[in-house]
Amino acid sequence: MQLLPSSEFIRLETWISALANSYAHSPCPSLATHLLYYLNRLIEHDDFSLQTDKQCHYLLMRKYWLWASNPAVIDGVDKTKFSV
Repeated sequence: MQLLPSSEFIRLETWISALANSYAHSPCPSLATHLLYYLNRLIEHDDFSLQTDKQCHYLLMRKYWLWASNPAVIDGVDKTKFSV
């Protein structure tokens, strides 16, 4: 039997979806930063471990939104420090 995620977890998923739709209509780094914040909250949530079918999806989304919020930073490393 699979446990269901809490209502808080579902609200985070819904909010992330709404923010992503807003970003699709009007992309900007600050909106991407907000998306990243809520994705991190979702990934750090206790119910994240219950979502085995979505974990990779959310981790890849976090990597994308990290880039979208600051394209010079990949994997938490400032790539501008390595420019020639």
